[in-house]
Amino acid sequence: MPYFENRFFDAVLGSLQRRDQRQWGRLYVRGLLTARGRKSMRAIAATVPGRPPWQNLHQFISNSPWDWVAVRRDLAGVLESWCEPVAWVVRPVVIPKAGVTTVGVAGQFVPSLGRLARCQQALGVWLSAGDVAFPVDWQLVLPTAWTEDQERRGRAGIPHDLPWRSAGRCAVEAVTEMERLWGLPRRPVVMDGREPGCTQVVSDLDALGVPYVVRVSPLFPVAGQARTVAAALGAAGARPLRRRDVYWANEVRLHSGARVTVVRKAASSGRAREYWLSNLDDAEPDTLVRLARELERTTARQDELAGFGLLDFEGRSFRGWHHHMTLVCVAYAYRALVTDEYSRADGLALAE
Repeated sequence: MPYFENRFFDAVLGSLQRRDQRQWGRLYVRGLLTARGRKSMRAIAATVPGRPPWQNLHQFISNSPWDWVAVRRDLAGVLESWCEPVAWVVRPVVIPKAGVTTVGVAGQFVPSLGRLARCQQALGVWLSAGDVAFPVDWQLVLPTAWTEDQERRGRAGIPHDLPWRSAGRCAVEAVTEMERLWGLPRRPVVMDGREPGCTQVVSDLDALGVPYVVRVSPLFPVAGQARTVAAALGAAGARPLRRRDVYWANEVRLHSGARVTVVRKAASSGRAREYWLSNLDDAEPDTLVRLARELERTTARQDELAGFGLLDFEGRSFRGWHHHMTLVCVAYAYRALVTDEYSRADGLALAE
């Protein structure tokens, strides 16, 4: 195990320029894996034998200028070499917070909750390969209470050139940067788009040529007289697949052109149908259904991520939040790769 551990951390934390940074990175990940309860800075420091290095870890997370994007990119490269990803799954996360100083916290409307809440809102991008999925990138969706308050921006260290961005815009930028800047292969983006702004997200992905499978509201607007995706699907004469609960039609049109639509009718009559749009015009219906299910598969895994510190960062800095979330990803991947079920380490792109 030490041999694998060394290779793993050398590959994932190799972009950290200083030896002490790599040391603190490993200690922080170990703390995320072993600290009981909330993964606070003090709880993580307490896992280190001897005098707890709380101040050192705080400096490393909150102030040290290491590049979290490079670590995420290298982690994604390791995971790409180990599994066979089929999609990028974008999932929102709501992080409840009682205070007012933690970066991004504000009273804000949360579409998934249908009400106001004091929280952070973020988006995770998961590398999904069917049986396994790993978070590899995070975007903090900053409310205007932070982006338009220069004093707050300064205290939190929010980059001066970072404007307000909607959750949808954050998602589009994240997945396109993975291909353009990280050098990762293009693959379908799977996400739930039933919240406000989905029309723009789909339009942006179309304009950029990014493949997608997006769940939409039945009232999602389409071109033609039908006006909504539900009405258009009915007019197209949806054809059933072998499974009785799945229908599909390739005649539904957005304003940007023809799009395949898949409808998954719930087995229970008490549940609503699911409507999915995709620009994978040549894909078989079964392929679209399998891609749609990638969204479901990441639900339980995101719940598991809470045990690795997903909800526990309490620092004030924008940089600190990204550093913490990056090492949460590293800890989650490390734990998965060293378990008996996921121990095929020979295929990993790890330094010898």
